Amino acid sequence: MELGTLSPDFLEKEKKNLMRRHSRFDLDDDEYISIFDDDDDKVKTFSDNKPALIELFKTTNGRCLVSAVVAIVLTFPLFLYVLDGQRETVQQENNRVLTATQIDTPEQFKWAIDTKTGNVILNDYVHAPQGKTASVDGVTMKGNSALYISWQKEEYTMHTRTVTYSCGKNKTCTRVETYWTWDSAGSKEGRLDNVTFKGQLLPESWFQEQVHQADTEKELTISKDSRFAGKRKDGSYIYDDSDTRYYFNILGGGYKGTIVLSTAGDKVSKVSNFSKDETIEEYKEYYSSDARAYTIPVIMEILLVAIILFISWFCSDLSEEFRESLERGY
Repeated sequence: MELGTLSPDFLEKEKKNLMRRHSRFDLDDDEYISIFDDDDDKVKTFSDNKPALIELFKTTNGRCLVSAVVAIVLTFPLFLYVLDGQRETVQQENNRVLTATQIDTPEQFKWAIDTKTGNVILNDYVHAPQGKTASVDGVTMKGNSALYISWQKEEYTMHTRTVTYSCGKNKTCTRVETYWTWDSAGSKEGRLDNVTFKGQLLPESWFQEQVHQADTEKELTISKDSRFAGKRKDGSYIYDDSDTRYYFNILGGGYKGTIVLSTAGDKVSKVSNFSKDETIEEYKEYYSSDARAYTIPVIMEILLVAIILFISWFCSDLSEEFRESLERGY
């Protein structure tokens, strides 16, 4: 049959047969297969490139995503293990507080000690023992009620630093500057061993609270034989001279709070921490929940995942050649 006698239908059919064959072509360095579809006369494209995980590792975000998933999966059993241990510890702490016997008077507290009652919960004021006060180098709080006092020495010290600045078009210069600051140069403290709480002498360390910087005129008493007697006072500071000064941190008695103690042994011992300005009801409310058991496990999980992500990011550049060799293998 001569070419001029071929019918249009025959030519169309042959065209489709040719296009139906698999043909390979490059698109963004990835190989694809094109197939002609008889139903809708469209070319459908199917990926024949590397596995999806290798493709994901080509990007920094992809590597971080995969690393994060792997880190969470690997560390989650450890998270659950630590969480179980923390929940058990917290539940035991809660039980000791919630089942403690409430003590309202000094007489009840003394009876609990004598009879070794067990765990007791108390709310009262913290005071310095009668006739006792903390002092340092002849300085104490007015009213002789100091539980803690310390002085901090500062010296006015010269320092130098190098400063870079612009000194012309596309040019930088440096110069040395001098500056002065008050720098720490020593300290000394005094504290009481015991305080009075609910009629009993108890360790001061059980009731430690935040100290504050004293006003030298309004809050301090300086004895005549003190090294600071006759020194110039200026607000919170006492000056030896223009280049040396001292400030004082103090903690006075008279604050109130709640604590749980054990009277089961020969000596009273601490069961849970002192909480300033909290009633017994507020104190128990805090120990009615085990939410704090999640704090350590969650922090640990975040740190571990962050460390693994950092290592993955750090090693990603070093392993570029290795990843390329993996890609060439597919």
